[in-house]
Amino acid sequence: MLVDCWRWRIPANTVTWSDEIRHLFDPTGGSLVTYEAFLECIHIEDRSRMDR
Repeated sequence: MLVDCWRWRIPANTVTWSDEIRHLFDPTGGSLVTYEAFLECIHIEDRSRMDR
């Protein structure tokens, strides 16, 4: 399985996901989401490691 990519635009606080990543996380509202919405997809015990 190929896991494609995502891009975090820090100044705008948006995350753009490839179709493959979007399929894995299944966000609502299309391929442009906030970083906080991305963190919501991460298990709560792992979020602090992701948000360093």
